[in-house]
Amino acid sequence: MREREQALQPLVKTEKLPKMALSRTLDGATSRSFLYVDRHGRVRSPTRYRALEVFGYVGLAGLAAVPVLYGAMFGVWGAAVGAGLAAFAGIRTRQAHRVQQAVRLIAYSRVEEASTILEDVLSSRILMRRVRATACHNLAICWAMRGEYERALVWVRRALDIRDSGWQRSLHARLAGYLQVTLLVDLDRVSSARLALDHLGPAPSGEYTQVSQWVSELYVAMGEGGCTLSEDEIYERARKGLAMTTGAPLLGLAAWALHNRGDDDLAAHLLSEAFDRLDTDRLEFMMPRLYEWMCAQRGRLQTTMAELVSGDESAE
Repeated sequence: MREREQALQPLVKTEKLPKMALSRTLDGATSRSFLYVDRHGRVRSPTRYRALEVFGYVGLAGLAAVPVLYGAMFGVWGAAVGAGLAAFAGIRTRQAHRVQQAVRLIAYSRVEEASTILEDVLSSRILMRRVRATACHNLAICWAMRGEYERALVWVRRALDIRDSGWQRSLHARLAGYLQVTLLVDLDRVSSARLALDHLGPAPSGEYTQVSQWVSELYVAMGEGGCTLSEDEIYERARKGLAMTTGAPLLGLAAWALHNRGDDDLAAHLLSEAFDRLDTDRLEFMMPRLYEWMCAQRGRLQTTMAELVSGDESAE
């Protein structure tokens, strides 16, 4: 408990602002990478983003793709769960630029600095609605990464309540919706989380939003205590998690779903793979229910793995 409290204490950072590194694929992205994702949830070329940025068309009329922070925050996600960079209608406002700075800090877990920037932006008397919505969304992520889920829920709901047709149809708003679902599970309000997830409806066809949807669905199922997915559906999610550098949330949830079905052999393998992909402490704070289950099951399932290996060697 003492270590957890120390981890939540704000740290004063003096490092330079981290660069924005764009990954070419979802599978190869790290927890500190950014992905260029269009409104359908498809990962696009970083070269295309840079070209659009040069000409000032990023975010034009809400139709162009937007860069999305990728990490262990799917459903945040990032679970978590994802957070959007500030690029709005080609207008280079100072506030939008500062939100972009905050998101880059969040990628490096520098949430105290990010919070200070976002709170200052939100104190502005004149602020574009989409900038305000994205600032609220990212401030919610900052609070969630400190384990302050009630405060995080307040801020993500402020983002979702902003009346702007472009924002409400955007990928940003859907990611904010996934964050709300995750926070409600964290707060043990599982029935409300189910309603919020159902309200989002089917995910767009792109792989980024599909994975985010899968993580949210499984996290809600974990909160409910049972999984209704078929074996093939769980395997599909497990295969995607194995392909991803930061597939820990999806792999951990797939391991739970298989354990729930009584398949501890494969669950042990997926859990081991999930821990291999944990390169930050975000999962502990963004999806504590999942993280606690993974830690509780780790020793028992590792014993299962050892017995399987021993059995294979004896058979030879």
